[in-house]
Amino acid sequence: MRLFNSKWRMFLVILVGLPAWSSAGQTTLLLKSPQSIRLTGATANIGDVFTVYADNAKYAQSISDLPLVEFRLPGEKYTLQKYQVESVLRRQHLYQDVHIRGEFPVLLGTSVKQVTPEEWRNKINAYFSRMERDGGLELEWKFIQRPSLEIFAGEPLSMNFTYPGELKPGRLALRCEIRNGTYHRWMTLMLDLNVQRQVCIVTRDIHRGESLDGSNTRLELRSLDRNTSRFAVKALDDGQQLVARQNIHNGKILLTTDVKKQDIVHSGDNVQLLVQQGSVRIESVGRAMDSGGIHDEIRVRDHLSGKIVTGIIIGENTIQIEPMRNL
Repeated sequence: MRLFNSKWRMFLVILVGLPAWSSAGQTTLLLKSPQSIRLTGATANIGDVFTVYADNAKYAQSISDLPLVEFRLPGEKYTLQKYQVESVLRRQHLYQDVHIRGEFPVLLGTSVKQVTPEEWRNKINAYFSRMERDGGLELEWKFIQRPSLEIFAGEPLSMNFTYPGELKPGRLALRCEIRNGTYHRWMTLMLDLNVQRQVCIVTRDIHRGESLDGSNTRLELRSLDRNTSRFAVKALDDGQQLVARQNIHNGKILLTTDVKKQDIVHSGDNVQLLVQQGSVRIESVGRAMDSGGIHDEIRVRDHLSGKIVTGIIIGENTIQIEPMRNL
């Protein structure tokens, strides 16, 4: 019996002398650095701060993946205390089985990187390429003021650009949404934009009142200033029946201020009035009170009722009356 007890005491001494993570059912967290640890991502997991020792590799990995700290800003620092690690483990019901080794507190920091001019240019060019395809444009730009942006070095970066309205040459304020791990912010980028767009060019001298169509205009890619971009005619619609409001010189960009719709109804003309309500169609006659072109709204006097009503010009001397608008 004494021999047995002696052997048992020897066994206990050997067992106590072994490292803690060798004990059955126990796990040890050993700090990787006694003073400070620099992270590449926005989240500090246990495995980023500690070396995890456990008999079960899968169990050790699950502990390593537990998050300790989530950084909101690149370059942010955080002082980690031992009780905070214990609190994370306690929430996972692991506190009794895990031993924490190391000197606290430990300073956690994040590695940051500066977004390079080349990265900015590639992202903005990709956005403008979609605008060029969708709008028949060619765009050139440069920074008025080069942006400065620091991000988490180990997190993916996404940039989403928005511009409310039509792109115009000159000074442009482009909005950019930044997402980088937990980091989220909006920036306004100031650009100087040059716009080339397909517009209508007059191919010969045009006199006032002359019709404009494919025989005396063509589409051409031109650089536009801010005023021309606003008023340039992008294409001629055959149904519009446009005429020159004034004389226009050969080679000039055609502007909306240069043209007007050709009047197909004149004030005083006798016109046909059409009223369509469901399957019911009513026809009447009247007299135009205004002049106008196709799709213009004018006033007419109904000969039968004597009332003045409004209608839309849908053809030569033909006016469609909307019943609900003339109650």
